[in-house]
Amino acid sequence: MLENDCQIYKLNKVYTRKDIGEILGTSTKGGKWTTGYTTFNDELYIFATIDGAGRTGHNYHNRFLENDILEWYGKTNSQINQPLIKRIINNDIKVYIFIRYNDKPQFTYIGLGKCIKYFDESPVRIYFDYEKRNLESLKDENIKKIEDLENISITEKESIIKSRIGHSKLKEILLNNEKKCQLCDVKREELLIASHIKPWSKSTSQERLDLNNVLLLCPLHDSLFDKGFISFDDKGKVIISGVLSKNDILSLNINENLKINLKEDQKKYMKYHRENILKTR
Repeated sequence: MLENDCQIYKLNKVYTRKDIGEILGTSTKGGKWTTGYTTFNDELYIFATIDGAGRTGHNYHNRFLENDILEWYGKTNSQINQPLIKRIINNDIKVYIFIRYNDKPQFTYIGLGKCIKYFDESPVRIYFDYEKRNLESLKDENIKKIEDLENISITEKESIIKSRIGHSKLKEILLNNEKKCQLCDVKREELLIASHIKPWSKSTSQERLDLNNVLLLCPLHDSLFDKGFISFDDKGKVIISGVLSKNDILSLNINENLKINLKEDQKKYMKYHRENILKTR
């Protein structure tokens, strides 16, 4: 069982290296803190860029495997016989894991890591279990219990589940990237909604927590998208449902020039939305 070091860092909370330095009472500017991992007070801090190369010294393809285990690479020329790597694979050092999905300075803390498998390669490749994955497993069990209830409607079940693991965590991560509605200039955080592209009720547990299955939208555009009055093509250009009248379109202040930045990994979800959610005549 992984120990939750809740007095220092909070699971799912976003930190910069500077934030961590202030907590530790040290400077994290430059030097070893700008690489993919470093030690401080005999503890290891991993800063992993997921599905992309890091800035310096750690340019390998970290990723989450199908079961959400973290596949992580050491620095160039790292080997299993090096003292620090030995301690990592023997779980003889406390490992704090912070991740990001882009090249921005904010990282999300996913908990203390535990090596469960390693590969005798250079650079070293390690599989980490971590606190957040264990918490998500518990959440999945709770979701299953709610889904098995027979005396409440699908809509009520969905509402309860969303409130339990809520869109709040997805929204928190999205806000680090987007800062405003992806279709307009609404920036007030309490008005923004993490809107699933493939509906929550139709998604697997993994799809529900996939950031590629979420858009950050204001209440108006969330409602239009959720109800199928708008969708987007593979280039991110808005598709307006034919059921809306010209007066509806004018009143809702939408037009065919609206566009979002649609990533490659979002296209499969948007295809589902176009084919199953977008209203047709």
